[in-house]
Amino acid sequence: ANRMRLAVFGVEDLDTLQGVVEESFSVIPSCENPQQLNFASHGPPIAPAELPRLVRVRPVREGHTLYMSWQLPSQLEHHLASPGGYLSSLIGDEGHGSILSLLKDEGLATELTASSGCDNFSHSSNSMVFSVEVSLTDHGMSEWTTVVGAVFKYLHILRGHSSLPDYIYEERRQVADMGFRFLQEKDPCDLVSELSERMLPLYHHRAINLLDGPWRHDEVREDLISAVLKGLSVRGCFLMLLSSSYGQAIDVASSSEEEEEEEEQEDADCSKGDEDDLSTDAKRARVLNHFTNEDSKEGYVSGSRPQAEVLQTNQSPSAPKQDAPSRHLDKHFDVHVASEPPSVERHFGTEYWSCQLDEKILSAWEDETPEPRLHVPEPNPFIAVDFTVIPKSVEEAHVVTFQRASKFQDFPQVKELLVHPPKILAQRESVKLWHLDCAARMGQPRSEVSVAITSPYYALDASNVQKDVLLDLYVACSQDSFNETLYPASRARLHCNVSSASYGLCVRGGGFSQRLLKLMEIVVNGLGLETFIEQRQRRFDAQREELLRSYRNAWLKPLSHCSQLRRLLLMPAAVRPDAKEKALASTGLCDFRSFVKEFFANVSCEVLASGNTARHDFETWADEVLLKQLNLVQQPHVEHDVVSVKPGTATVFLEDAVDTTQTNSAVELYFQLPERDARYWKEDRARLMVILDLLEDLMYEPLFDELRTKQQLGYTVGCATRDSHGVLGFSLYVLRS
Repeated sequence: ANRMRLAVFGVEDLDTLQGVVEESFSVIPSCENPQQLNFASHGPPIAPAELPRLVRVRPVREGHTLYMSWQLPSQLEHHLASPGGYLSSLIGDEGHGSILSLLKDEGLATELTASSGCDNFSHSSNSMVFSVEVSLTDHGMSEWTTVVGAVFKYLHILRGHSSLPDYIYEERRQVADMGFRFLQEKDPCDLVSELSERMLPLYHHRAINLLDGPWRHDEVREDLISAVLKGLSVRGCFLMLLSSSYGQAIDVASSSEEEEEEEEQEDADCSKGDEDDLSTDAKRARVLNHFTNEDSKEGYVSGSRPQAEVLQTNQSPSAPKQDAPSRHLDKHFDVHVASEPPSVERHFGTEYWSCQLDEKILSAWEDETPEPRLHVPEPNPFIAVDFTVIPKSVEEAHVVTFQRASKFQDFPQVKELLVHPPKILAQRESVKLWHLDCAARMGQPRSEVSVAITSPYYALDASNVQKDVLLDLYVACSQDSFNETLYPASRARLHCNVSSASYGLCVRGGGFSQRLLKLMEIVVNGLGLETFIEQRQRRFDAQREELLRSYRNAWLKPLSHCSQLRRLLLMPAAVRPDAKEKALASTGLCDFRSFVKEFFANVSCEVLASGNTARHDFETWADEVLLKQLNLVQQPHVEHDVVSVKPGTATVFLEDAVDTTQTNSAVELYFQLPERDARYWKEDRARLMVILDLLEDLMYEPLFDELRTKQQLGYTVGCATRDSHGVLGFSLYVLRS
């Protein structure tokens, strides 16, 4: 017991909680003179004599990723200074002057992240692993030594500063302070897990700081930063290149956790009420949901009991290459070594080649010639300093009571609406403004703004594959274009995202309200992508290449593939990823330029602002930004066809996996409910949605217990409510090997 740490969360008083704890845990024995676990004396995981080293790995999916790692002394006792976290924030910066900005301009990479012992796998009493991960383009894969060199160039710059600018430390402290001050309520299970772990002697947290420890930045230790920087050396680096240019491996054991995360993401997207309206983030981890098969629109068999017609597609996807790749992008890979069979890791079956690095390459990386395009981040203009919460308006102050009592005895009585419904403001030239004043009720100086932009050029021609592809490409390019603005905003706890929708585009932003409208103004003013189109050819090519790769990888996971087949059956205008890939392969910058121009030629928009944004500020912003920047013309509402499944019939759709070496299979059983949601609120439809959500919550645990634990029919089992453009349904899904 004296080695154990316990955290309890409950609504009961402390005396009651203490009694429960004593009753439940008093039987656990204690040991005399317990020795706390400490592995510092064991030395680092990899012997220093084995470094530097390069490992080349065959992946399952198509793509190229570079990993750079260093093993450093443990920094757990220095959590108040967090030298590793400080340096990872500088190296992983994405603003102007960053490593990523340089690599994107050269067409070498699309993403870069840096981390320093952010979990128990990479930070212990033994050591801390500092890592940099870079997503490479084809060009970046062929010039991977240049990418590594850019990272070391930046490290040389940091070492050259006798003292880094004070504002970098101050901004880090400010952001942490406001993050803790306005911390959102956490899941109780996560909270007690984190607190009990934080109490361990290993982490050196004082009792008074158990709640706010991770948000404290009380110390500025230049000596610790210099020590970590010294450890990030060329000679101490472990590099791994994960690239499909070495061939693609057999998917020996797909991760059930990854599949479940993808399914949960789809469920979250479906809950928006439009399965084609899925967000596209900066990393394009968007679920691709426009698939079609013209032969599957009809073919239902009626009868006194459900009958099934089997639709067996003639799709015959080729297996991933497992031998020599079609393109050798790594010009530093010795042809004799490449022709030899790879080594195979004994636990996971990973295929790899391991080697020492050439001395000429190492010497080039140690060259300290400065790169003028690299520099430390500039002061962040988005950090909020005013956290005043707008008081209640006259309408909000008026209490709206519920007029209906519950049908069930002892059910809690809801006395009033927690939040008033949003109000529509005066309509302005095809701009409909909605405003929800709820900051005082929530007690948070945060706001959310959502702008829905309808373009008839796209929305009224949704079955046009090239336009569908160009909209995906536009979203990817817009995120890249805005990234050097959005990244510092994200550090200041603001976010903004441009995503595709069935009607056109949706621009969503949120966070601390003081700077939010300014951020939204920058994004709306830049939606035309004029500078990106005229000056960023390499970046455009990189985004196009990455999107092509995402289409090729779209259906590699069986559970995602199966879920998309359901959409394929239900939505006639959907498009398969291979059709998208073909359309994108023949699309160039001229096509993209024409699409953007035509898309914004005539649009209408509808905007909702909620939270801590005053009505006057919102209306002023709409007049000065939306009315001046967009060519606004009233547009009709766009309806999308959804196949109506005839009662008493059933359809079975069978299709081979894209990856024919895949050992997993997936099944989804879909039930469609009658009727369709209208444009206006109807109580019976809202009630039906609530019932479906309740059914999902009630079924999930017993379904998992019966099908996975007892019958062992699969290792991923679940159920979910489905909403296909207002047509409600319910799904059960199973993934098994």
